[in-house]
Amino acid sequence: MSRGSKVLVGFLVLLLAGAGVAYGLDRYTRAQTEARIEQELSGTFPEVSGDVQVTIGGLLFLPQLIAGTLQDVRLTADGATYNALTVSDVVVHATGLSTQAPYTTRTIELTATAPVETLRAALESSDLPDGVTIDVRDGHLVAGASFLDLPIEVTLVPEARPRAIGLTLTSFSLAGVEVSADALPGTLLEAPGATEIAADELPAGMELTDVEVVDGGVRLQVRGTDVILEAP
Repeated sequence: MSRGSKVLVGFLVLLLAGAGVAYGLDRYTRAQTEARIEQELSGTFPEVSGDVQVTIGGLLFLPQLIAGTLQDVRLTADGATYNALTVSDVVVHATGLSTQAPYTTRTIELTATAPVETLRAALESSDLPDGVTIDVRDGHLVAGASFLDLPIEVTLVPEARPRAIGLTLTSFSLAGVEVSADALPGTLLEAPGATEIAADELPAGMELTDVEVVDGGVRLQVRGTDVILEAP
């Protein structure tokens, strides 16, 4: 091998070794950043509870950090509370997340489960009559009450509205017997049929896009674009 070839090979070896070190440093910095975010969320923000996992995507991390925008960030948490709304099984996926204040994200999608207890608490501030309870049964939301000492059960179907969870009455039973809507006073049905759980305090640019009844509550999906992330 000629001297020139040896020099070229040596240069390539050094270049590859340098690239390996840089890639290793990139991976280390990414892992350290993810761990620091997890620690800060768990220790500083009481709104986030349980196990917190943060994953920063993209081929290389340092160029994203230098550019001031993280391409892809995913966060999972056992639970979270936002403006007194407690949810569980939280998954957040954000793209185009800025690394400096004001913190913004190009797109964001959040899914979480609102347990029955959260729905009950939210409905306490609505116009439902006193004594109405809510539960999940056979894949449906069921509101219970009494009329003339007879048990009434109302089946409610949740639907996603931009800034609220709508609850629409679909059927009800009186003392275990299915009856038509005309058989009960309109005032008894008026509130359940028009009920919605407001989500007005969602950040600007975010809307509720899907609601699904699951065991123990409802699974919520919230999406937004060009959202400014601020502490509640």
